[in-house]
Amino acid sequence: RSCFDNNASWAINASAFTDGEGNLPVAECWWGAPGSPPPSGSPNSVTTNVDVIDPLSSPPCEHPVAVEPPTPSLPSLALSNASPNPFNPRVTFQLSLPEAGLVDATVFDARGRRVRTLLAEVLSAGPHVLQWNGKDTSGRFVASGVYYLKLQTPGLQEVRTMTLVR
Repeated sequence: RSCFDNNASWAINASAFTDGEGNLPVAECWWGAPGSPPPSGSPNSVTTNVDVIDPLSSPPCEHPVAVEPPTPSLPSLALSNASPNPFNPRVTFQLSLPEAGLVDATVFDARGRRVRTLLAEVLSAGPHVLQWNGKDTSGRFVASGVYYLKLQTPGLQEVRTMTLVR
């Protein structure tokens, strides 16, 4: 951590960086962007207004600077669009699950009526393929029109639209 006083002076906590001889090795100077050369007319190093402090005897920084590691995001449920769309006689969806779990995939018509449940089981994490052949639960071909695939897992839900053309 370092403290800044309007960039006029620098206080460097060197306890972890000294070479044991009282020297503070500096790998590179930073002039606004890592690795960039100093502005024209500027020296290659900072030699004035630098104080090396002992962290045990110095007061805490008024404005400490800290870097937090990024929080990893959990992978999400991925469901492709219908392919082909419009379709006849079969439509395919690519599905990717972030973790194993119960999956429910159901086709609904434009009025919200359940047409057919394609899947209601536990699947492993990873990629899967879903297909619908345009038939209802009784095995009869359904009429041309717009249909919706609703895919649910615990805590996640996706809906895709597809059009059947006979």
